[in-house]
Amino acid sequence: MSLLKGNTEAEAKRAVEMLHVFANTKCNKIIKVLLENGTLSVLPIVEKAGLLQPETSYYLILMLGHGIVIKKRVGKKSMYTLNTARLEKVLAAVDKLLDEK
Repeated sequence: MSLLKGNTEAEAKRAVEMLHVFANTKCNKIIKVLLENGTLSVLPIVEKAGLLQPETSYYLILMLGHGIVIKKRVGKKSMYTLNTARLEKVLAAVDKLLDEK
C-alpha cells in the first residue's frame, strides 16, 4: 500500500501531513524516547527529550491524531506508547515509494 498512489486527495494530504510529523525534530526526540523506554507519561518524556511540557503535550496530541502514538489512561495519568504497527506500515509505504523511483 502506497502512501500517495491510488488514494483520494484528502488521503494524500493526510499522508503528507504525517510525513511532516516525522520530519519534525521535536517529534523525533519524543519517538526516540518512547522507542528507548516504552510506555511513559508526559513528565518522563519531557525530561528525557529535553523539551518543555507544553510543547511535548502538543506534539503528543499531534502524533496521537496521526496514530503514531497510543494514549492509555492509568489512574489520573495519561500513558503514551508508540503504535509500532502503524509505524511499520508507514515505513513500509515510504520504502515502497523510494523503490519506485
